[in-house]
Amino acid sequence: MEEGFDVGGRDAGRNIAMTFIREGEDVLRSGRPSAPLEARRLFEEALNRDYGNSAAKFALKSLLWWQRRLEGYALLARSPDKGGAIVGEWKGFYRFLNDIGGADGIDDAEWDALRAVRHWVSASALEAFDYNALNPSQSGDWGIQFKLGLCYKGLGDYENALVFLDTAAGFKQDNVPLLFERADVKALAAESDARSDGEARLIFREAFLAGSEEACVYSMESAFFRGLYHAAAERGYEGDEILEWIPVWGTLLGAFPLKRELSQIKLGKLKARVFELENELKAEGGPGSRNGERKLVPRLLNGYFWLLEHYEASRQREESRQDGPRLVEETLLKIEWTCSGTRSLPEQIMRSPYFAGFRGN
Repeated sequence: MEEGFDVGGRDAGRNIAMTFIREGEDVLRSGRPSAPLEARRLFEEALNRDYGNSAAKFALKSLLWWQRRLEGYALLARSPDKGGAIVGEWKGFYRFLNDIGGADGIDDAEWDALRAVRHWVSASALEAFDYNALNPSQSGDWGIQFKLGLCYKGLGDYENALVFLDTAAGFKQDNVPLLFERADVKALAAESDARSDGEARLIFREAFLAGSEEACVYSMESAFFRGLYHAAAERGYEGDEILEWIPVWGTLLGAFPLKRELSQIKLGKLKARVFELENELKAEGGPGSRNGERKLVPRLLNGYFWLLEHYEASRQREESRQDGPRLVEETLLKIEWTCSGTRSLPEQIMRSPYFAGFRGN
């Protein structure tokens, strides 16, 4: 060991810094008017103790970003417009996070800091809404219900979050960001109550089929989503590719065990979507093309998986017995061709246990 290199002192400084960071996070959750200033001092002290601490830097940058934004709303009267505007600022904040490193580089300590900041901002937005003053027409506005649901999610009040998000879904069933948020809150609620998260997984899978690229990684807090995200990232995908490949690897790894038969309307839409993707992939030059492998291939594979599971779930029906095995075999051949043309999918993917039941029919 080099002379003067004090490992123990460095570790002690890091531990003390983490203590200050956790205290700052607790302050942000306290609801005190002075919370932002108190938390800022604690995060700065953490950096004084451990200058390279990434969690302290992340927490301080996030806090300062939001302090500047919220100062612009300080003199406005409470109203749904004010509350909604504050919630709308999250998009800008997530762009800021992309600029300073992106979701791939955020570790667990930084996620904890993000949750604490989200709690503070959500409380501020919820107070700004002045919900009791909403008129009946505003109460029926799905957008307001959605934003209120996000506020309660940020507070960790998943019961109330679901009330508002489910109400919003009653008006806007096919909104993809809403699907993702409902699924995430249902998964979080299941975690807190040690209940089955089967419904959350189903909604997640529907959301991924509707539009993986619309998932907001920074807003997804459930262990289920984060586990899928890391599983895809560990296989070499980066940035937006991760979201596209999550439903593929999630299915192959058994994260979506429920197989279901689709309605004729949904089946027709799915077949049309698959046909469209097949044509796009051919036009791009096949599975091995850059855009194909990055986006079209995972979307197409996900569509094929849904078709396979529909054929499996409906194979016992009288009208499905005759052509069911043929449709399964045709879909399996399409999957095999799609996989064989890519660089990122190993050939052994077709030997995944996922396919065993389909081949046995």
